[in-house]
Amino acid sequence: MTFSFSSLYDKKWRMPLHLLTAAALPASAVLAFAVAPADRVLGESSRLIYVHVPLAFSAVLSFVLSGVFAALYLSKGGAKREILFHSAASLGTFFTVLTTVTGAVWAQIAWGTWWNWDPRETSILFLLAVYAAYFALHSSARKSGARLRAAYLLFAAAVMPFFVFAVPRLYLSLHPDTLLNAKKAVQLDAMMRAALFSSIAAYALLTVCLLDLSTRAARTAKEKGVHR
Repeated sequence: MTFSFSSLYDKKWRMPLHLLTAAALPASAVLAFAVAPADRVLGESSRLIYVHVPLAFSAVLSFVLSGVFAALYLSKGGAKREILFHSAASLGTFFTVLTTVTGAVWAQIAWGTWWNWDPRETSILFLLAVYAAYFALHSSARKSGARLRAAYLLFAAAVMPFFVFAVPRLYLSLHPDTLLNAKKAVQLDAMMRAALFSSIAAYALLTVCLLDLSTRAARTAKEKGVHR
């Protein structure tokens, strides 16, 4: 038995996936907010890491999936793949906005300002602009431009790592070291690492569930002739 994201339309995968997500989210929340210790310097506000970082990883995962589905559409076509690449891009943008909001809240707590044009903050704005351009393209080329939209999303997925991982490391930043840092080490104690990675896993499951729900809704709307 093999699994692919397209097989989410198969009911035998859907129910176990949603049940696993329903169990993983509260379990990771308890571990993050009740079991793991707070950071010695930032205190209780450090627990935002268990929301902010998983949201960022879910955004990256969604954008990668949109690029994969776009590439599959360009090579094989198919209405299902068109729905998948658009839904994944929409999810990625949604998660990026939430990442930006939680980052701004954390910046206010840690630095006393909601926004200071830090390199990481600025690079995320450019990333959002890249995907905002996609949605403008989607609105103007909904009927006949599926291949053009897929090609654009493939390009967007290719440049996304530059904005997320490369640009913030080219300049000095107030942003704390990320999981992918120069020392190649996660600078958290064992319980905090467990809480963080469990939260990332739970949010990744949530991402797949939301992709399933959004694609099913889009398919239903398309069958009824409702424009997305």
